[in-house]
Amino acid sequence: MSFNLATILTETALAAPDAPVCRFAGAATTYRQLDEQSDRLAADGEIRFVGELPKGAWGKILKSALRDG
Repeated sequence: MSFNLATILTETALAAPDAPVCRFAGAATTYRQLDEQSDRLAADGEIRFVGELPKGAWGKILKSALRDG
Protein backbone atom coordinates (compact mmCIF):
# COMPACT_ATOMS: atom_id res chain seq x y z
CA MET A 1 0.00 0.00 0.00
CA SER A 2 1.27 3.45 -0.92
CA PHE A 3 0.77 6.52 1.25
CA ASN A 4 0.62 10.07 -0.02
CA LEU A 5 1.34 12.80 2.54
CA ALA A 6 -1.16 15.22 0.99
CA THR A 7 -3.90 12.57 1.21
CA ILE A 8 -3.04 11.71 4.81
CA LEU A 9 -3.11 15.38 5.84
CA THR A 10 -6.38 16.04 4.01
CA GLU A 11 -8.05 12.99 5.57
CA THR A 12 -6.81 13.98 9.02
CA ALA A 13 -8.11 17.53 8.49
CA LEU A 14 -11.55 16.06 7.80
CA ALA A 15 -11.44 13.66 10.76
CA ALA A 16 -9.87 15.97 13.38
CA PRO A 17 -9.78 19.53 12.02
CA ASP A 18 -8.98 21.20 15.33
CA ALA A 19 -6.15 18.85 16.31
CA PRO A 20 -2.69 20.46 16.23
CA VAL A 21 -0.48 19.35 13.37
CA CYS A 22 2.56 21.24 14.68
CA ARG A 23 3.72 23.70 17.30
CA PHE A 24 6.35 26.37 16.78
CA ALA A 25 7.45 29.27 18.98
CA GLY A 26 4.48 28.80 21.29
CA ALA A 27 1.90 28.78 18.49
CA ALA A 28 -0.02 25.76 17.24
CA THR A 29 -1.36 25.15 13.75
CA THR A 30 -4.38 22.89 13.35
CA TYR A 31 -5.04 20.50 10.51
CA ARG A 32 -7.86 22.82 9.42
CA GLN A 33 -5.50 25.81 9.23
CA LEU A 34 -2.91 23.79 7.34
CA ASP A 35 -5.52 22.56 4.89
CA GLU A 36 -6.93 26.07 4.34
CA GLN A 37 -3.48 27.59 3.89
CA SER A 38 -2.39 24.92 1.41
CA ASP A 39 -5.61 25.53 -0.55
CA ARG A 40 -4.85 29.29 -0.65
CA LEU A 41 -1.29 28.70 -1.82
CA ALA A 42 -2.48 26.29 -4.50
CA ALA A 43 -5.17 28.75 -5.66
CA ASP A 44 -2.56 31.53 -5.86
CA GLY A 45 -0.41 29.30 -8.06
CA GLU A 46 2.37 29.17 -5.48
CA ILE A 47 2.15 25.38 -5.29
CA ARG A 48 0.64 22.76 -7.53
CA PHE A 49 -0.19 19.22 -6.57
CA VAL A 50 1.12 17.02 -9.33
CA GLY A 51 1.96 13.95 -7.31
CA GLU A 52 4.86 15.36 -5.32
CA LEU A 53 5.52 18.73 -3.79
CA PRO A 54 8.74 20.61 -4.46
CA LYS A 55 11.39 20.33 -1.77
CA GLY A 56 10.54 22.64 1.12
CA ALA A 57 6.89 23.23 0.13
CA TRP A 58 5.41 21.86 3.36
CA GLY A 59 7.78 24.04 5.36
CA LYS A 60 6.54 27.07 3.43
CA ILE A 61 2.92 26.09 4.06
CA LEU A 62 3.51 25.53 7.79
CA LYS A 63 5.42 28.80 8.24
CA SER A 64 2.70 30.70 6.42
CA ALA A 65 -0.07 28.99 8.39
CA LEU A 66 1.64 29.84 11.68
CA ARG A 67 2.13 33.43 10.59
CA ASP A 68 -1.38 33.93 9.20
CA GLY A 69 -3.10 31.64 11.73
